[in-house]
Amino acid sequence: MKSSVTLKLNRKRPTADLLSAKAHETLLEKLDDVSLINLVKSRQGGKTVKVKLEDL
Repeated sequence: MKSSVTLKLNRKRPTADLLSAKAHETLLEKLDDVSLINLVKSRQGGKTVKVKLEDL
């Protein structure tokens, strides 16, 4: 499946970006990754708790 983005113009000015389903899915995954990265960075250096694997 090809991932494509099309720009719709009106009088030579951009009016819309049209994304394929694959491009949209990829964009959402990247946004989710950025959100998780920010969460990890905000928690770095914070309180940690040791657990045993058997307790999980």
